Amino acid sequence: MSWLITGISKAPLLLDTYSGAAAAYSLRQLSWAYGGPAVRVRRSNDNAEQDFTATQVSDGTLAAWVGAGNNGFVRTWYDQSGNGGNAVQSTNALQPTIVSNGSLVTQAGKAATSFTGSGVRLEAPHLIQRARLDSYIVKNTSDTDYLLFGGNTSTGFSWLSTSASSNANLTGGGYGGSLYANNQLFVGATRGQIYSFLDGYKLEVHQGASTSGGSWVAFDIGVYNRSTLDFTGSIQELVFYASDQSANRTAIQSNINAHYAIY
Repeated sequence: MSWLITGISKAPLLLDTYSGAAAAYSLRQLSWAYGGPAVRVRRSNDNAEQDFTATQVSDGTLAAWVGAGNNGFVRTWYDQSGNGGNAVQSTNALQPTIVSNGSLVTQAGKAATSFTGSGVRLEAPHLIQRARLDSYIVKNTSDTDYLLFGGNTSTGFSWLSTSASSNANLTGGGYGGSLYANNQLFVGATRGQIYSFLDGYKLEVHQGASTSGGSWVAFDIGVYNRSTLDFTGSIQELVFYASDQSANRTAIQSNINAHYAIY
């Protein structure tokens, strides 16, 4: 199926074909049905804020607005799923970076958000207490600990810690290892299983230790519990489904790879 936009037929984007996402954050446009901004950015020199579409992020508009020598920080990463579950950080010191010293942050030539540790995070309460989250993520890090999100206490369940037997309430397990460091990586998860791909090879699969118990008091992108275990690296895209997407996993992965050329 194609979409007719202002008289021009366009190929469907990721969420046009695989709809029903619980939340979707990206620096590319994920659906023709979504016409809003990708991010709201604060610039360092005067703390002014402004929304930017995915096109404005990539075509130089965002970097020009931030200005030479200044930094730009993500206050809001807008949810393109249509559910309104934006990921937000209102505390300036905890906002991830999208423009550094006047230049757009990129990985492999595509726009990225940079998480620098020390509690830097985006908060997505819309995703608290989901029964499951099938997840598709594009990221890069120099760390061998690949934590990406979690609750705000040590009893909240985390996803992507170094231990394969880590808590597994949402998507199960964890992984780690220097093989992943400093590489752009596609990471996916269906309930109870995490898998990752680099250069076309499935690197590692871990089964989750459990699929129940505990509760989330927050859903934070970039930290485990707001006091320890920060994620340090960049994230380009996160798409979460609250329904089983295992049958669509290969096709979703192919769509993401067609844009980011990970493998």
